[in-house]
Amino acid sequence: MPVAGRRAHARVYPWEIMAFRFRFVMAAVVAGGLLGGQAPAWADEAAAHYNLGLQLKRQGKNADAIAEMEKAIKLRSDYAAAHFSLGNLWRVQGEYGKAAGELEEAVKLQPQDPSAHANLGSVYLRQKRLDDGIKQLATAVSLKPDDYEALVSLGVAYRQKGDLPQAVEVLRKATVLRPTEPAAWTNLGVALSKTADKEGASDRTWAYYKRAELKTTGGKVPASPLPAAALPGWAQGAICRAVRKVSRAASTISRAIG
Repeated sequence: MPVAGRRAHARVYPWEIMAFRFRFVMAAVVAGGLLGGQAPAWADEAAAHYNLGLQLKRQGKNADAIAEMEKAIKLRSDYAAAHFSLGNLWRVQGEYGKAAGELEEAVKLQPQDPSAHANLGSVYLRQKRLDDGIKQLATAVSLKPDDYEALVSLGVAYRQKGDLPQAVEVLRKATVLRPTEPAAWTNLGVALSKTADKEGASDRTWAYYKRAELKTTGGKVPASPLPAAALPGWAQGAICRAVRKVSRAASTISRAIG
């Protein structure tokens, strides 16, 4: 089933900011004379390997980038940014065990960083560690409630676990955050399709419709809802099936009421 971002493509965060902060702190320490007016050689060397690794990563030279990040970590084992970037590089390579190890270290060093928790959670999901993945993604969302990708991934994880109420609740939040992006709508439709109640069926109709509408308009919200005939054939079929289920549910309720 479709899974947003973390999930379908590598997620990249601006950890360069952390490198900048580190260099700023080191400069302040030097200015204060706490290091005798001279920064330690290992600090400059570690930062140099880290920055080179980032450049190589942007160039698509992942193997070389990995080597540079490992050199940075060897010089400075508490280099959270390097652990984070190395974890993401290993994830791109499909080495989820190594990716988890590096991202776990990043989380340990920077427990308040939502990106580290979110990416670690996504790696856990790749390893089929649903409970661990949900825990990390939930932490990411608690630290950054407007993280769309984390919300979608968390909703998908809940659905995979069979916790449909939680899945629907989380995915609804994601659709509110970014109503023009189809990932949350698509996964919400899938989650709602597992329910059997009338309200769920009706919501599923709208979710499928919204997904198709966004695809048809290239992600732009039209001034007014598109007629069903303007949607792709697969979408028309999905909508018709959902509408029939709603009608059957309504008829059943009417007969029961008498």
